[in-house]
Amino acid sequence: MLSLIIPIDVKSKVLKRLSRLAAKCGVEYTEVEGSTWIAAPHYEGEDLKYIECHRVTLGDLPSLQGWTFVARLEHTEGGVIIANAPGQECPSVYRDRPNLCEHCGTKRQRNETLIIRSPEGELRQVGRNCLADYLTTDATRWVKAAELVKFVYDDLLETRLGYGTPCTPTLTYVAYAVTAVRQHGFHRTGDDGSTRGTVNAAMSLPPKDAFARKEWEALQPTEADIVEARAIIQWGKEMEADNDYMANLKVALSCPGVIHRREGLVASSPKAYATAMNRAQMLKVRETESRVEAPEGRVEVEGEVLKLDYYDNDFGSTLKMTLKVVTPEGYWMGFGTVPRAMDPHRGDKIKIRATFTPKPEDTSFAFFKRPTAL
Repeated sequence: MLSLIIPIDVKSKVLKRLSRLAAKCGVEYTEVEGSTWIAAPHYEGEDLKYIECHRVTLGDLPSLQGWTFVARLEHTEGGVIIANAPGQECPSVYRDRPNLCEHCGTKRQRNETLIIRSPEGELRQVGRNCLADYLTTDATRWVKAAELVKFVYDDLLETRLGYGTPCTPTLTYVAYAVTAVRQHGFHRTGDDGSTRGTVNAAMSLPPKDAFARKEWEALQPTEADIVEARAIIQWGKEMEADNDYMANLKVALSCPGVIHRREGLVASSPKAYATAMNRAQMLKVRETESRVEAPEGRVEVEGEVLKLDYYDNDFGSTLKMTLKVVTPEGYWMGFGTVPRAMDPHRGDKIKIRATFTPKPEDTSFAFFKRPTAL
């Protein structure tokens, strides 16, 4: 099932086409009573605005002779855009697939192909004109289903509010995420106090309660947060993704707006960016300085805080840091929990006493435990 939020001012126009397409492809279509208010997309130099919206739900697409409609692939010069059917998820490997139909075997100028799943669970990429031949039955309903998926993802979810879309500009959402991570650290979607939930709360109407309003005001992005958000987006567009998460993040940060299903992904961008920057900094340091062996046992050290991050476990979240310790012969790195009596920031010079254990495969890097601030 897919839930959509439609601004009231374009409700009539959008619902007219949405209901017609849903009926033609046999999808259950339901209008939810009442209305909801959301933070509208806003641009640089404008105040945050709120609009009244209407909610509708779309059921799953019906199967056809045991086959399931999975996704629509739009083949563009910039790559493949995947639009999943309600309740389905197309594997990311199809981002790199050519516009080839596996039924007729021809590769020609197709704007779209469809991904369908057999009763045995095998995926097939088929051109729209070949659907009926491949399934040996009338595929009109699925042709209309492709039009419905295109309308939902292209005209509703991937565009801005002017076309009837409740999606936040990427710069705005990332800036709020930067603020949330700066204030509370990063927390995954589904956890208490998730960064995604914090961002959405910060973009909602200001609370009337004085204490809650003070917290809300602290979560409004500063100019520095906006500058960092721009840097994150630029990094995301240019980075070389080496796994599915980074590939998805690259696509999300390249889009002009953040839709509901990508909020959690985009909310994680400040953490991913900080990790990448710290990794690059550490590599740069390694190229210009000599590394020495880290000490073993309980010792006192003084070093620079290179990185701070929250790590979740069964007992809650723990703030940990990466420490660089410079000696006359070179430097070594340490990683461990921040002492309770300390509130360090990146770049601070601190002194602690802790028990260090060097990594067997890299003795210039040590883990430490039971730290005490000095």
